[in-house]
Amino acid sequence: MAVLLSWHRRHALMLASQLPENSADARLVIQAVTELLDTFMTDTADTDRPSNVVAFGSPQPSTV
Repeated sequence: MAVLLSWHRRHALMLASQLPENSADARLVIQAVTELLDTFMTDTADTDRPSNVVAFGSPQPSTV
């Protein structure tokens, strides 16, 4: 399993703030989101593409 980074946690917090107050309903929403991810957003043919996350700040020096 991948390591959770701070930006993952920020996105999780933003999504969680939109969930229903009832925990049973919130879990159903999360289940539906998981189903959407597994069904519509899984692309097995394109697993080697780079991440679409862009880091802001000073560029790191190249070691190549």
